[in-house]
Order: sequence, then structure tokens, then C-alpha cells
Amino acid sequence: MLQTNELIKVEDLQVFFHTDEGIVRAVDNVSFSVVQGETLGVLGESGCGKSVTARAVLNLIPRPKGRIHNGRIWLARDGKQPLDILSLRPYGRQIGRIRGREVSIVFQEPMTSLNPVHSIGRQIMEAVQLHNRVSKREARQRAMEMLDRVGISAPSQAVDKYPHEFSGGMRQRAMIAIALSCNPRLLIADEPTTALDVTIESQILELLSELKESMDMSIMFITHDLGVIGEIADRVIVMYAGKIVERGLVRDIFHDPKHPYTVKLLESRPRVGKTGELSSIAGSVPSPFELPAGCYFSPRCDYAHERCRQEPAEIEITPEHTAKCWLFSEGGSGIDAEAAVN
Repeated sequence: MLQTNELIKVEDLQVFFHTDEGIVRAVDNVSFSVVQGETLGVLGESGCGKSVTARAVLNLIPRPKGRIHNGRIWLARDGKQPLDILSLRPYGRQIGRIRGREVSIVFQEPMTSLNPVHSIGRQIMEAVQLHNRVSKREARQRAMEMLDRVGISAPSQAVDKYPHEFSGGMRQRAMIAIALSCNPRLLIADEPTTALDVTIESQILELLSELKESMDMSIMFITHDLGVIGEIADRVIVMYAGKIVERGLVRDIFHDPKHPYTVKLLESRPRVGKTGELSSIAGSVPSPFELPAGCYFSPRCDYAHERCRQEPAEIEITPEHTAKCWLFSEGGSGIDAEAAVN
């Protein structure tokens, strides 16, 4: 059940996809929480289960091939008992009242997430009218207010424009305006800066931080970009092949990483003053149909041992920092992360 200040709590989440080739365990026994007012960063390579986890929070797993096999997702509600989102019908009225109003999402591709045949204003108005008893005129006014709030100039003109008339950065701002139009308590941002240049990326990150403070909301920010995580997150969970391998405060992850995968991610990032070829992680994320026994990262790990053929337990390093690695079992102290990263 939820602890004090927890807004969302995910327990033992499993999301499987049934394909002609076999079962894909996209998310496997994942547990985490998002605290009121914080930004939780979700980090990992492509194919590690980050986006599937985000969609599962809103019970948006595509059916019939996708299925939430197990788990609970508790949502805190003011003055009411916490609600298990996964207990609701995926297309029922109750989950419809939660999506957009309590929890909202900015999808990964702003170029394709907006409906090309409807104006930007109409798409914002649709969200507003769905969750609020307001007239069309009031919804239009709200749409212009949101466009102005996310930094789009001349909102009275922009409200009637179509997605193809917006640049990539403006489309992303419009997506954020739609997601925030009903003042959600949690915003899930699924790699919202991936397709943007660094200048626009910086503006979007600054915008999200400002909106988080002014609207008193929490953010679940999904990315594979370490620089973005370092700038925006308070806590971080690191995912690999559908599992969480490390979690901690952002300073723990960046200055004292413990899992070999996290260390390798940090080694591969570009840094000021570092010359020569960038480091890389050998190999790739394993095929979901050919997962190795035990620790999924072991085939790419410099510290792999025979015992890695068995799945390691999650070890508490500090109350806020855990890692799932055999290096910490039996009294081990793990990697000398500072030496490894530097």
C-alpha cells in the first residue's frame, strides 16, 4: 500500500506480449514509486522496457497481444482510499477519468502523436471538455492559456493552426499543453526531447521544471540521455531488459554507481575535457526470445562470474540506494565506481 507522500506505487509489475515467436517479457517484476513533487528519472537503453512501463501506469498496453500479467499500481486520491489502476477496465469510464486528469502522458514522438486533421486548439479543447463541464468557448480560452503557458507566441493565432504548421519544438510544446490542460498530479514524459536539437531540448527541460513547480505536480521522466537525467531528476531507476538493476538519488547514480551496467552507461557519456574515442558497452540488449540465465547483463559484464547464472537479489547499499548484482552479496563491496568511471 502507499506510504506517506507517495503519489503512485508500482508493485511487482509484469507486462508480457504474446507473439508468433513466443512470449516477450517486456517488463518483469518491476516495483517503484513516485513521490509527490519529485521528478523520477527512468534510464536505460532502447528496448529495456521504459516506455512499456509508462504505458502500463495508465493501463494502455495494446491488446490482445499485450497483457499485464501481474502487479498492482496504486494511485493516491485526496480524501479517498488509494485506487489500484490495474483493477479498472482498460476502456471503462473510471480509468477514463484518471487519464489526463490525474495522470497524463507526453508520448515519445511529437511528429506523429498529434492528429494531423485537427487543429492544435481543438486537440487541447477535447481534453479540457472531456474532464470539465465547460462550454466550447471556455475550452478554447483554456487552450489559448495553455499554449501561452508553454511558451508558444501569439496563442490566439496558434490555437487554429494544424500540426504541420508547427516546428518540432512547437509540436512538443503543444503535446505538453494537451497533457497539462487538466492539471494532472503526475506527468509521464516519454523521451520528450529525443527528436529535438540541443537548444530546444534545453528549453523543454526548463519549461517542464517551471511547470512542475507552478502546478505542484510530479514527473516521471523517461530517457536514455544521462545529461537530461542529471539536469531534471531527483531520483533515478535504471532498467535493463525489463528489470530494474539499480535505483537511487541522482547524486548516487552519477557519483557512486554500483551496478556494472550503470557504470558502463556513465563511462560512455561525453564529458568536457575528455579526449579520444568514447567508451561503449560491448554487445547489445539481449533478444527477448534468448534471455540469458540469471543476470541478463552478464554476457556484457566485465565482472561476470559463474554465480551470475543465477538471478541476484536487490541489495540495499543505503536506504535510498539499491543495486541488483552479485558483487554485493556475501559481504562484497561492489565496483570501485569512482575509479571505473574516471
